[in-house]
Amino acid sequence: MGTLVKMPGKGVARPSSSRGLDLMNQAIEPFAPALAISKRYSVRWEASIGAIGLVYTGHGREIHRDFLPAFVEMDRACDTLRGIKSGHPEVDRVSALSMLNVLFAAIGKRKSDEDSALLLAAAADMFNPANDVLGCITKVERINRHPLILASAIKKLIATAKFTSCAELHEAMQSVEHFIGIQVWHLEFMTERIYLADAILFEQDRTAWDKAYANVDCEVVLAMRESSEMMGEGPFPEDGEFPATPGSPRWQALDDLVKAKSQPRRVACETTVAKRTRKPKPVEV
Repeated sequence: MGTLVKMPGKGVARPSSSRGLDLMNQAIEPFAPALAISKRYSVRWEASIGAIGLVYTGHGREIHRDFLPAFVEMDRACDTLRGIKSGHPEVDRVSALSMLNVLFAAIGKRKSDEDSALLLAAAADMFNPANDVLGCITKVERINRHPLILASAIKKLIATAKFTSCAELHEAMQSVEHFIGIQVWHLEFMTERIYLADAILFEQDRTAWDKAYANVDCEVVLAMRESSEMMGEGPFPEDGEFPATPGSPRWQALDDLVKAKSQPRRVACETTVAKRTRKPKPVEV
């Protein structure tokens, strides 16, 4: 569509659908691997363990055996998708306009150029941060302006060939945000269950625990050691009236494994795993 669109403070602009398509792909591609990881392990979990979100007793060994090697991969994917949920960085209005032009071109709007231009401009105005301030007046819920949310919503609307109002775009973006939230919850649940299965197996069957760690990468051991530290199992230095503590037996065993697996690639191993920022929830296996 070659419609000239009035841009506040910027004169007129002719949106480019090809540039918009490039922006959409750039918004989606970096997150596609994390979404694929979430889907792959969610399917595996439900096929071997049960419905995600339900607590099953007696599956600790299976969880540990089948999913411990994926602990780091799942945790990183979860962190990546949390970034989308946070809504940052936000897509700017000019980029949003370019993406929306793809939607208009794909569904072949049959309205007059003037009506289409007004709808396109109104849709782009949804990405004006000033609208958040007016939420208490308009009663319109704030939308997540992450580029992936918009790009995926546009793809969804193109698939349904339905776009007649800004409300439909708002609804499509909310649907995408909800989907991302579900993927984050799936990954959080699974990584928490892996962590708890590890703690229980260490206490109940040390032989099986040792066998599991003999076949995993150093990064997995590092991540599990760090998780145990976040749960208070790590060592503490002397602090006034409190004496120094060496760390729990599991932490010490994990620390020994890190040292054993780190040679001769200790430097690379120690710097590869990103710091975890969330403490696993203490639920029962």
